[in-house]
Amino acid sequence: MKIDADNEIEIERAHRLGRKRDDGKPRPIVTKFLRYQDKEFIRKSGNLLKGTKLNCHATRESVL
Repeated sequence: MKIDADNEIEIERAHRLGRKRDDGKPRPIVTKFLRYQDKEFIRKSGNLLKGTKLNCHATRESVL
C-alpha cells in the first residue's frame, strides 16, 4: 500500500482545532472523507508515518 499522487482521495470537510499557538507547533486537523474506503485507506497506511512528525488517529462516527 502506497500513498502517492495516483490515489484520488476526496475530503468532504477539514478543520483545524484550537487557536494558533505562540510556540509555533502545528494544530491538529480533523478531516471527514467523502468515501469510507478513502478513510480506511488512510487509516491502514498510518504505519508509513512512523519516524515522521505526523500521525493518524481514526475515530468511529456515532450513529443515532
